[in-house]
Formats: sequence, C-alpha cells, structure tokens
Amino acid sequence: MLHLKLKLSGLRFRFMKKENEGQLAIKSRKSLLPRSLQLSSLFIVCFGLVSSSCAIESEHYATLQPAAGYNADSAYTNSRMKSLIRKSPEYITEAYASDIQGIFKTPNMTRFDNPALVWHYASSNCAMDIYFKVENDSGVTDPNLLPVAYAEVRNRAGHQIAQDEQAKCVRELMDNPERAGAKIKQASL
Repeated sequence: MLHLKLKLSGLRFRFMKKENEGQLAIKSRKSLLPRSLQLSSLFIVCFGLVSSSCAIESEHYATLQPAAGYNADSAYTNSRMKSLIRKSPEYITEAYASDIQGIFKTPNMTRFDNPALVWHYASSNCAMDIYFKVENDSGVTDPNLLPVAYAEVRNRAGHQIAQDEQAKCVRELMDNPERAGAKIKQASL
C-alpha cells in the first residue's frame, strides 16, 4: 500500500493506493479551519502559483530586443518620422524601408543597383530616389528593415534643385500618395 501525505494551508490529505484495487482513495482529516476558509485559501494559493508563472513568462518577453528599425508602435513612429521629414528632408536618411513605405506609400518604380535597392517616387513637378543599403553580411532578410543610405531629390528634367524646392517636393510626394503612375514597376540594371 502506498501512502502520501499532503498538508496545504490547514488542509490535511492522505492519499492511499491499494495495490490490489488500483484506485486512489483520498481521506481528509478534520481541520481547524472552516470549509469556506479552506477553499478560499486553496484558491489564493492556486492564483499565486498561476500569477507567478505568468510573471516568469513576461520577463522573457520583456528581455527581447526588437530588430533594427522595427518598432511595435509603427503608427507612432511613422507619424513622428513624417513630421520630422516634413520639417527637414534630411531626416529621410534616418529612416528604414518600412518607415518610407508608411509615409510615401508604394514607389512608382523599384530597381536594384548593386549593392543598393532604389525606390523611385515621382510627381508632376519633381522626382525622388531613395537608396537602401543591401549588405549580404548584415543578416537582414526582411526588406522592411533596410536602412536608408541616401536620398536624392531633383526636378523632372533630372537636375538638382535648391534645398527649399527639395522640401517642397518631399511634402508634395508625402501629401499625394496616390500619385499618377504610382503602380510599382521593377527594373534592373
């Protein structure tokens, strides 16, 4: 016969297994605590165990670092990045592909100029090319995590334009994401 005793917050149980019957019998001794208090204390202990196991799990998730350029609060990041770029187009070089796509939407054309990926945006007055760093040894496999390396804003004839005209062009491209011909085209050189 197998005997096991368990004492849990005033409850005393004795588990007995009779070898020939194969059943487990539970015998309870009288406790000094009333039955309702016994159940509530058992509930509190179980709740504490479950809560502590949840806390252990959340600590593991809290220690994870996000991938470079990816934030869970991308809507906030895009609106913040959009306001910075609106004030000064130089902030484009501090963005990632996911930020650019969130702000300017789908590019008019994409092309791959080794070792860079280029997104081309155009309006009726100007054009902008954004170059993303594509490095084989970086380990970045998600194209949304590619950092911006360089941005070039010019008029439709292909000539560089003044700083204030660049800012005007960038704002125009931001404010009109449904640009004429915004269907993506892919080209390779």
